[in-house]
Amino acid sequence: MYNIIRKDWQVNWTSFSFMVLGFVTVAMFIDASFITGIVVFGLVLTAILPLIIWARDWESKDRTLVCSLPIDRSIFVQGRMLSSWTFILAILLAIFLVALTKAYFDGGSLQFADVIQLKGILISLWVPTIVIFLFLPICSRFSGLTALRLFFEVIFVLALIQLFFPNILQSIFANVDGPLQIAFFQRVLQFINDLHGTSTKMFLSGLLLIPVNILALKISEFMFGRNNLVT
Repeated sequence: MYNIIRKDWQVNWTSFSFMVLGFVTVAMFIDASFITGIVVFGLVLTAILPLIIWARDWESKDRTLVCSLPIDRSIFVQGRMLSSWTFILAILLAIFLVALTKAYFDGGSLQFADVIQLKGILISLWVPTIVIFLFLPICSRFSGLTALRLFFEVIFVLALIQLFFPNILQSIFANVDGPLQIAFFQRVLQFINDLHGTSTKMFLSGLLLIPVNILALKISEFMFGRNNLVT
């Protein structure tokens, strides 16, 4: 399992570095009053990065090797999921450090208490959890490229809806001026935020994070076990 994580980092280190450096560079030039936008930008990276990692199976050759040998495939799925979380946690750490830096140099309008919030931590963990739950089983059964293609197909469909049917989703996305994809992501974040309105809900949310990730892992192990041919 450790070798899977190590190989994922070796293969994806360049892409990860460019994404993080780009995020930090852009974030440092944004005014602290737009800290919410900085966090949303970082969370978008946590949603996209696992898909990019899974889509590069052709380069790491791990999937082909596992499918061609009579070994325990669940170890591969577990290692792939853990490696994805190491990348995700690294980006979340970058978001946290950027927010702290903004709070330190802002001059008072942004406080450390605005950065260190349990609700924000839970939301930042739930976004990649949802992505893993939705796409890791698809990646396990078919391929990471299929999961990534499905992700961008959803974005493309939203763009077509906004272009040809601008009023079809007005009941859901009222007063949308920007791209529908961003509005959709913001609405998802707002929905998750509303679910953490009380301390009891936040407590339950923290408890649910573990079983949801375990369920995603078990479903993915089952789906990957159905791959009887080298793909």
